[in-house]
Amino acid sequence: MTQKLPHDKAVLHPLAWGVLIPLALCLVTPLLVHSSFIFPFISTKTFWFRSWVEVAAACYAILAFKVPGYRPRFTPVMKAIAGYFTVAVIASLFGENLYRSFWGNIERGEGLLTLMHVFVYGFLCAQTLRTKKLWEYFFAGSLIVAILVSLYGIGQRMGVSWVLHSGDTRLSATIGNASFLAGYLLMHTFIALWFALTPRHIVWQITAGIAYVFLWYVTYNTGTRGALIAGIIVTSLMGCVLAFRARTRKRAIRLATIAAVMVVIGITASIFVKRDAPWVQQSPTLRRIASISFSDITTQSRLLTWESSLKGLRDRPLLGYGYENYNIAFNRYFNPLIYRDAGSQVWFDRAHNVIFDIALTSGIVGLLAYFLMFGMALRAAWQCARREELESSVTGVLFASLLIAHLLQNLFVFDILATYIPLMLVFGFLDAVSSRIPYSTQGAIVPSGMPKSGAAPAVATIIVLIFTWYHFNYLPASVNREGLDAMRMRMEGRGAEATDKFKKVIGRDTYQAGEIRLKLAEHALDIRAGTGSVTDEIAANTFNDAIDEVLKNIEVSPKDAQLYLYLMNLYYAGGKYQSDRLGLIERVGKEALALTPTRPQTYYLLGQGAAGRGEYEKAADYFKTAVDLNPAVVESHWNLSVAYRLANRKDDERKEYEILEGMGMGYAQRENLADIDLMRLTQGYASLSEYARLAGVYEVLASRYPTNAEYIAKLAAAYKSAGDYPRARAIAAKMLELKPDMKADVESFLAEIEQAEKGSQ
Repeated sequence: MTQKLPHDKAVLHPLAWGVLIPLALCLVTPLLVHSSFIFPFISTKTFWFRSWVEVAAACYAILAFKVPGYRPRFTPVMKAIAGYFTVAVIASLFGENLYRSFWGNIERGEGLLTLMHVFVYGFLCAQTLRTKKLWEYFFAGSLIVAILVSLYGIGQRMGVSWVLHSGDTRLSATIGNASFLAGYLLMHTFIALWFALTPRHIVWQITAGIAYVFLWYVTYNTGTRGALIAGIIVTSLMGCVLAFRARTRKRAIRLATIAAVMVVIGITASIFVKRDAPWVQQSPTLRRIASISFSDITTQSRLLTWESSLKGLRDRPLLGYGYENYNIAFNRYFNPLIYRDAGSQVWFDRAHNVIFDIALTSGIVGLLAYFLMFGMALRAAWQCARREELESSVTGVLFASLLIAHLLQNLFVFDILATYIPLMLVFGFLDAVSSRIPYSTQGAIVPSGMPKSGAAPAVATIIVLIFTWYHFNYLPASVNREGLDAMRMRMEGRGAEATDKFKKVIGRDTYQAGEIRLKLAEHALDIRAGTGSVTDEIAANTFNDAIDEVLKNIEVSPKDAQLYLYLMNLYYAGGKYQSDRLGLIERVGKEALALTPTRPQTYYLLGQGAAGRGEYEKAADYFKTAVDLNPAVVESHWNLSVAYRLANRKDDERKEYEILEGMGMGYAQRENLADIDLMRLTQGYASLSEYARLAGVYEVLASRYPTNAEYIAKLAAAYKSAGDYPRARAIAAKMLELKPDMKADVESFLAEIEQAEKGSQ
């Protein structure tokens, strides 16, 4: 027989509270977000969680030394967790970039460092939560936090002023991303159901039931298809299992359950069958679900990403590229069909699929270790589910369902800190309730006095705690906040101050420096664009600093293709201050192509560099290669048309405009084009001397901006060049009404028209 947790209150050693309280404070992590950090939805949580785990670990070390009853017990699930982490470490040691594997980055807040804290958290929960009541308190705490997170999300939807928004148009709450929020809440729907279906006071069961419905409501409003479908499938199957295992075994219960499942299946099917119906199209969530198909852009991008992942796995099948190094494989086998326009976010550092994520970073060995970890937890749940006791059986079925649903939805996303925390709770709980090792309170009673030998280890532990907390949390957190200050200075146009602040922050030399260096690079590019009120000398120095810092990033991460593109951008824009930089673009571009040979952006920058050096034919070749990689990208055709113009290849330029016309970006669609595309057309038609079309485009611009004197003047000039003198005169008259002070210019223009008319007779 397996050992059940004791239901009575444990006799806790006072030091145990030093572990339990920090572990409880970790439960608050998903709720935390603060605008003083770069990536506030990530950084706030990361530093809070790591800090309290370190405090808990230090207290546990002292507790385990002093009280034998609390010393580590390595049970099946804990061994599997340790095994997966060990594989991740080994894979990183033999991977592409150990520094990135260990520290991670600001945007994700992970790396082996945070992963280690996650697993230590699960381990400490398994070692110190010795009774059913303690586990229930922790699950209740996690559930309360999930409800508060959901309420925060409702506040976002209602436009509450003090609520931070992540920029996601869907509900994202304090998690900062709708998909991650859905995955987090999905886990808690099962926890809420556990409280509702297991024996306890009826008030708490009803409250848990209300929480269950509320969490499903918020999950639905995230519009996250993967989590919703996974939740519906698993919950339906779970309902059938619970109904057929019910003690009463009443036929009515079974029939009611089957009927409910059939209704859910029917509604789900009708969403796809009636996808064009108003009741579907008027609901953002139902519309997203109904749009699932192989032609869906998101689906296509995921499939192409997974294809790239498979190609990368062939190179390093056993241990992969190392934790956090997915981007290297993705860039190497980048599928250009993913790239759709200049705004495409295609620097993926995750496959958005747990299988490919782990296989690419830890290899087949890591993937097997990962599934073994879940397998051991599911085995523990099965041991509970097969017991005769109703409470144990329901517990096993519910938590097994939670794990399966989580794995299914992770086929379209990945774990973050907010989902790791309840996942570790579930792992530890299942291990505790199914383990053959007694989780009694023996040895936890307060002894009469502390051993003399206990002082030195305690002092040593405290010293280690201070050291780790300072280097893992305090120092990077302070650098993160100062980096945000520099970014704010940049946005406020305080260019020189921002440069100095960036340099100061980078000089503190933490793992945060890598991304802050790139913020300095973006600041330099902004200065080039004229958004910073600085002198040419300061701008030139900013470019020098940015280039130096990006080169340092490349030293740390020599296989990160994105860094080379940053450097190429800086060389091109910084050519204004140092012309020989344009020649360096070619050399850096070749290094970038070795890392990511199929990215259109690389060829764009190579083409810009060639054009800047006056090598127009070479520029056209580069832009033509970008078009060949993915002919469906409008941006590539615009770039190629300009390259042909510079190379004086008029026929080829004209063909590009014909192609753009077929893509919905030509003269016939001018009424619907964006201003920037209209301006591109004006440049092309002026180059090709197609003045009638040039006038037609300026008609659209002048109608959008009737007080813009420049557009009106160019419209008049276009009509004059097209030989439509009456319209040219009419537009000139409008110009005079708009700008009476330009009377002399208008009269001169009218005189030119008169002379042109005489010459044409």
